[in-house]
Order: sequence, then C-alpha cells, then structure tokens
Amino acid sequence: MSFREEELNDRILELDSLLQSTKYSKQKLVLQKSIVSFLSDLNPQKSLNDALPSDIRKFLVYKDDSGKTQIHKAQCKNRGVKGKFQCGCPLRLSAGSVDSLIGQLRAIFRDHGRGTDWNDMLGLGNPAASSIIKKYLSAIKLEQSMAAAIFNNEGVRHDFSDYWNVETKDLPIMIKEALALKNALICIKTLIINKRVTAEVDNQAVVYAWNNQYSKNNLINEIMKEIFQLTFQQNCNLSLSYIHTSENPSDYLSRVYSKSDASISKRTWIYIQQKFGPHSVDMFSLDSNAMLDNEGFEISHFTPYKTPLSSGVDAFAQIYKSSEIYYAFPPFCLISAVVKFIIQEKLHAL
Repeated sequence: MSFREEELNDRILELDSLLQSTKYSKQKLVLQKSIVSFLSDLNPQKSLNDALPSDIRKFLVYKDDSGKTQIHKAQCKNRGVKGKFQCGCPLRLSAGSVDSLIGQLRAIFRDHGRGTDWNDMLGLGNPAASSIIKKYLSAIKLEQSMAAAIFNNEGVRHDFSDYWNVETKDLPIMIKEALALKNALICIKTLIINKRVTAEVDNQAVVYAWNNQYSKNNLINEIMKEIFQLTFQQNCNLSLSYIHTSENPSDYLSRVYSKSDASISKRTWIYIQQKFGPHSVDMFSLDSNAMLDNEGFEISHFTPYKTPLSSGVDAFAQIYKSSEIYYAFPPFCLISAVVKFIIQEKLHAL
C-alpha cells in the first residue's frame, strides 16, 4: 500500500481546522487565553502547569462579574420579578453558565496534560475537577435558589414550597420526595402542557420507580400513577434524573423554617371564628396551614406562589367580594402594606 505523507498531513490539518472552527472550540480558546492571562497576573505568578483549585475558584469569582443574571436579596422588592432593575442587586453568571464554564476549564487542563481528576492528597491533577470547584458550583446554585434568581433571556423561574402536615410529616423520605414531585407538577401544570420536563430528584427510589414504572412500595406506585395521569392530561414528557443531596439547591430550603409562615393557635382561631366569622377565605396562607371551617375543612386561601390547593396567588392581586368574609394574618413585615391596601380598596375591616 502506497501513500503520500503530504496528503496525510493535509487531511489531518483539514480535520483539526474543522474542530477549531466550532463554536465550542472558539469559546474554549477565548477562555484559555483569559485563564492564562489571569494566572499570570496572580502573585505569585501561575500558569496552566501549576494552577491550583484555589486559583481556579478565584478565576470563577472574577468571571462571575460578567454575568447577566440578577440575584435579588431576600428583602428586595424586585425578588421574583422578571427583568433587570436599578435596585443595587448584583448581576452574576447563572448557575448553568458557571457549570458550563467549569466544564470548559476541565477540558482546557485535560488537553494541557493534567488529566481528568484531581487528587487532594497529592495535590496533583486537573484543578477544575477538584472538590473545591464542585463546592463552589453548589454554593452558586444554593445562592440563586435562596435569592430567587432571575434568569434573563433564559426563561422565567417559578418557586413554590410548603410544609408537611400532620398526615404526611412522619412518612418515609422516599414517599415525601414522590409527593413533593407530584405537588410541584400540579403547581406548574398549566406551564407543562405539550412540554418536555426534566426533574432532578435526590432520591434514587423515586427516580427508579418512575423510570421503571414500578416500585416495591405500593404508596409510591399510587403516587407514580397520579403523576402519570397528570402528565398524560397535559401531554407532558417527564423524565427524572438523580441529583446528589449535596448538589441539590432545594435541599437547604427544605430544612429551614420561615417566620413569615407562622399561624395562630387553634384556640385563638376558634375564638375569632365565633366572634367575627364564619370566615370563607384565608388571605395569607399555605396549603399546610390554611385555617379550617367549623366542619374541619380548609377554607379557600390565597398563597404567595402557586400551590396545589391555592385559590389565588398574592392577596394584593385578588378581587374581593362583599359576600365573602376574609381572614388576614399576614407576615409581620406586611402589616403596614395590608392596612394601606384596606384603606385604598375601601374594604371594611374588623
């Protein structure tokens, strides 16, 4: 077999040129120049040969200032509202962009001969694959989850949560995870019509049950059937994937309580019902702590975000009827706003 080495070299150059012309390759090349420049400006000076995970983390923080995702603080009035505002809240890279950036950095160091993994014991390997960088990404996801991040040009974020009630609080965790998935889908059922939905769940039993359409637990099977019925009705293609708890940005929020969700005691409620009721609508509530009528059933209630049993989102955005008796126990920070709202709407308050 005969061949011309010149033709082989030309073909290799042609293929290499094709690879370098892709959008990803161009982005990686720009990023490589940026990281090299950043490392050279450090004190002491670093390079791709001796960069450490701590150096990569500094670079990620440096790049974070170039983002377009506005991270609103908990007290910011624009929290949960789409758009950019002159409120002083910073613009950051979205968690997805940070994840992509880290992936490109791993590829850069891999191509530079530093492998695909990082060894903490030896301090050798790919610094972008270290546990420090993984924790940084988890922190970014957590920050944006807690601060209700607004993803500009990447879609609208929807938050919803609730507490377990007396009937569900002692259920096994896998049952709770399945119920949480079902309730989340109910909250956004109007948004998943004719859509593909990917849900990340940090319970392998739930993921297995959905992907295999079977579980040894009968209660999970029943919940999976309900989820299937919902997705079938909405023509939704649902797929589940497993995410480790440490990387789940919602995990922290499921372990904390908010004083804004406090409610009065049962004894006090009975007194108020007898004195001023019967009330038909709870203006500030969640499904888990909505007030009960005289027969023990939850009365209609407005919630701060969509929930499965909500009668409306945001008490200030509702139309009030003279035929209803409304009960209001707002978060303390909203008391003045409620008083102002009552005056403006000329509502009768007791």
